[in-house]
Amino acid sequence: MKKIWLVFLLLACLAAPAFGDGDSEHFKVGLSASLQGENVDILLPIWMSDKLVIIPAVSFAYLSDAATDMAVGFALRRNVGQGDAVPFVGARFMLFILNPEGNSSGTTDFVFGPFAGGEYFFHDHFSIGVEAQVNIAKSDKTSLRFGHPDGTTINTATAVFATYYF
Repeated sequence: MKKIWLVFLLLACLAAPAFGDGDSEHFKVGLSASLQGENVDILLPIWMSDKLVIIPAVSFAYLSDAATDMAVGFALRRNVGQGDAVPFVGARFMLFILNPEGNSSGTTDFVFGPFAGGEYFFHDHFSIGVEAQVNIAKSDKTSLRFGHPDGTTINTATAVFATYYF
């Protein structure tokens, strides 16, 4: 699992110059909860500049005597405005990993998708936001997560999030 995170963070760091303006004055870190349907993700938005935000994400569920289900990934976000209301565009990359208990083998599904939305700052330390997404999922050959084993699924989605910035 550590290797997966390292790969995601390396890709994000390599992409940073393409999105950011190198302005360390706007560097800040937050802790977000994102609600999207039944999924509740924990996000860690890292503002590299006033234009580039790198957002590692994780979710985890353990079902005793059944399975461990987790998601890890990140989003790259480009802010296209400034002020109290910040519009943005970006792309998300996620791995969904299901490890059943017993003799069953696990599955790993991959999701990529562009998104657009906005974040409103009530205070320097607190914001809420919304996103509209297009998700492209590639399912593992035995996965039932998206109802299409070994196939590709494309769907639209929305998310709402609240963030506390340190």
